Amino acid sequence: AGKTTVAANLARVLATGDQRVTAIDADLRKPALHRELGVSASRGLSTWSASPLLRSVTQETTNPLLDVIASGMPDRHPAEVVSSSLPRVLEGLRAKKSLVVIDCPPVLGVAETVLIARAVNVVVVVVNGRRFRPERLAQAVSRLQGSHAEIAGVVINQARFARRRA
Repeated sequence: AGKTTVAANLARVLATGDQRVTAIDADLRKPALHRELGVSASRGLSTWSASPLLRSVTQETTNPLLDVIASGMPDRHPAEVVSSSLPRVLEGLRAKKSLVVIDCPPVLGVAETVLIARAVNVVVVVVNGRRFRPERLAQAVSRLQGSHAEIAGVVINQARFARRRA
């Protein structure tokens, strides 16, 4: 269970209400959201063109309130895809009043995550509890704050806790 599982589960939970939710896989380097939500990876964010029709890349899931925009098969650098396509996709989804959950690449090491953070309302940082290093989390938070992202919280997954006997 990693960041993609957290994003998919957050989208599923939000889609139990009465508002439409769209999950977007913006991790073009290691896309996995399509597998988590049971859709095809062949069309999505990187295959969307100037066409105003979001439905050309939006895929339905078994939940009628949950749609997915997969990564698609990128033919350009991921940062270029994100900077050119994501703002227009988000604009279209805002017009539809859809809640949006975006699965992003890790904050450290790639340029496009900061671009994504600038385009959204809030960010949830997902930390792998087995490989947790406080200085790396501090770096990631600092980078996000430098992009003026509002951090809603931190999720620590894959954590192991020692059991104490009482």
